[in-house]
Amino acid sequence: MMKRPAKKTAAKKPIAKPEKTPDALSVKADKTKYVRSETPEFWIAHEKNDATSGFLLFDKKTRKYHALLNDLKLHFPHLAKGGCKNSSDSPVDELHIPKGELLLLMALRQRFKKHDISDAAIASHWRMLAIRRLSNELEETTGKAISEANLKFWEEISKDESRFEKHIGEWLIVKIQDDGAGDFLIRLGTWINKIAHIESLPVDDRYKIFFKSVEIAAQTAGGVPTKKAVRSIFENAVPNPQLIAESTFDSLMERLCFSWLPAGGRGKSRK
Repeated sequence: MMKRPAKKTAAKKPIAKPEKTPDALSVKADKTKYVRSETPEFWIAHEKNDATSGFLLFDKKTRKYHALLNDLKLHFPHLAKGGCKNSSDSPVDELHIPKGELLLLMALRQRFKKHDISDAAIASHWRMLAIRRLSNELEETTGKAISEANLKFWEEISKDESRFEKHIGEWLIVKIQDDGAGDFLIRLGTWINKIAHIESLPVDDRYKIFFKSVEIAAQTAGGVPTKKAVRSIFENAVPNPQLIAESTFDSLMERLCFSWLPAGGRGKSRK
């Protein structure tokens, strides 16, 4: 007897598996607190959210590291004082963030201090900060966004000190022809006097030891060093044992705006 043919059943479609979404706990978060800006001559590492923080500069020509914090950064809060008649006369805003014109003055003054590559790199850094701050202020004032092309144009100019000074000179000529030019020049003159006073202040010896410790640790690491490495060098370099307390190092690191240094996992950075 022939077997009854089996009933045909519709082929089962494979059930689509839901796409896997990364588990929040399995994704390695980027805990890096700093960014590194690269040029053919040097690179600068600084805090990710504060371009005016303490910074580590690597000079590709001399193969040396320079750890620095602009003196004005230590005194930004004090610059808000001095009996300014209105907010426009203050070189910093209500959050003690330096205004674009103050950063511009700092960049121009840095240009004439010395003539080695590290100072040229620092001046370039401050010119870039000034351009970005001035652009932000212009956007806030006009309510219009600066085009990427225009911003890129000025950032390219900031890399060349001669071109930068030429364009800023042309800008100043326009400014002194405007109404209120006298008040504008008085304000800049007052700010320059404040800058000159701060530049004349002596540097705390502990600051010098801290910066040197960062430089030595960076040379050993071949890039951005860890806090642990810097602390070890710092504590061995401080002559007074009473000054090597953990709180002293941490408070100095915070005051000099180097808290962005990685705590551990010192990987060698590209030189």
